[in-house]
Amino acid sequence: MTALIQQIVLWIHLVTAAFLVGGSLFVWLVLIPASYRIAANEAERTRLVGAVARQFGRIAAFDFLLLVASGVYNATWYLGSLADLFTSQRGILLLVKIILVALLLGATLVHDLFFSRRISRLAAEGKIEELRATRRKSRVVSFLSLLFMVGVLVMVVLMQGAA
Repeated sequence: MTALIQQIVLWIHLVTAAFLVGGSLFVWLVLIPASYRIAANEAERTRLVGAVARQFGRIAAFDFLLLVASGVYNATWYLGSLADLFTSQRGILLLVKIILVALLLGATLVHDLFFSRRISRLAAEGKIEELRATRRKSRVVSFLSLLFMVGVLVMVVLMQGAA
């Protein structure tokens, strides 16, 4: 039964990771570029991207919780002991992965709590130049989030060959 539970939790972990990374890449590589062709002006484009991003964010928040919970469970059987987190190659890679996840969470919170609301407000108020400047800063934070996600995936791959 334990092996079955481990497989189910691992499956949950992989599916939630795929959703989070895939959804983020979709927003960056598909939605934002397409919004320039769909929407006539900045405010309209901001409403379009904002509506999709809010919907994705609602699901992604729950997804992220499942991802972290399943990751913690997986770590309990992935390592022999807590000491392995600091003494084994696999444990150190897992520790780096945990740090990257924490950085990802921080960047996501900064983006969602500060930039998203500010961008929506500026678009509604028609403050286009300030909107563009804020959006540029927002993209830096979003790009960092993507880098942290890629870093997590690199750690996962490296952990497979580690002892």
